[in-house]
Amino acid sequence: MVINAKIRSLATASIISVITLISVPTVSLAEEAYTPSRWAAEKISICSEAGIISAGFDSMPYNGNITRRDFFELMINTCRLYGIELPELSEPYHFTDTQDASAEYAYLLGLTQGTAPGIFGPDQPLTREMASVVLSRIRLLFEHAASGVYEETDRGRYMFDRGGYNGRRREYYDWYWGTPPVYETQDGTLAYAPPMDEWQADRLLDKYSADSDAISEWAKTGMADVYSLGLITGVGGGSLDPKGNITREQAAIMSLNVLAYNDASKLKTIGIDKCVIPAPAAIYISLSYSKYDALLNWPNGRDYMHFSLLGI
Repeated sequence: MVINAKIRSLATASIISVITLISVPTVSLAEEAYTPSRWAAEKISICSEAGIISAGFDSMPYNGNITRRDFFELMINTCRLYGIELPELSEPYHFTDTQDASAEYAYLLGLTQGTAPGIFGPDQPLTREMASVVLSRIRLLFEHAASGVYEETDRGRYMFDRGGYNGRRREYYDWYWGTPPVYETQDGTLAYAPPMDEWQADRLLDKYSADSDAISEWAKTGMADVYSLGLITGVGGGSLDPKGNITREQAAIMSLNVLAYNDASKLKTIGIDKCVIPAPAAIYISLSYSKYDALLNWPNGRDYMHFSLLGI
């Protein structure tokens, strides 16, 4: 009947209206989630312009946890931008749960061993301490690629900047001298010497983070390294949140920081005219420490400028 047809028509229109009302806010929320946080927006824009983040990176929320697949894609993109010569890939790949090229590159460069023998875990998240260890290795890789080898004077200066008291520094210097910062293993993958000894890392983290006890032993030297250089920052209240998962925007900015720290000219050559360097970290306390005495490091090409802030 005509009346029934009209009722059906009205009912259909009502249902469509209800669906529309429900759908509109959902779309709005999704669009908002895929926009970087305000604090990250400028650097994320630079990451996109530089090619650190690939097309489609914004198809997932920036403040969501990054997967291992996407994290190591960022790291390999950063290696390419720096000019690291990536190894040739040959099958079979090391990992059985992914054929992703970035995962294989990361393995060959010694950036990851996976989550278990032969397992990469592409869809798993990373903690902040895991990401920090990888970032520390990339920093060493970039420095090694820039210099080829560590000169004795450079290595002595590096150890002085980050050392403890003289006797301890001498002990670590003698131990470290026989091991280059980056070296090739018997199976052809790269490996890395610790950026500092465990005593140095413990001292730094205990003094300048509120949750140093939560950091895994295997992650302490790497996390202390990148924290002391300003490549990562805390999450507030002096906390490093080592067991917290790293977000997509945090991972992208870490990639930008390590690239800019080692050689900002890599960004300038691709048309980015802003001075993009991580904030220097006033963390290292000198041997003659008195209150407010701190040593700041930040890059000047391949050298380092050192500044001491002395309290009155």
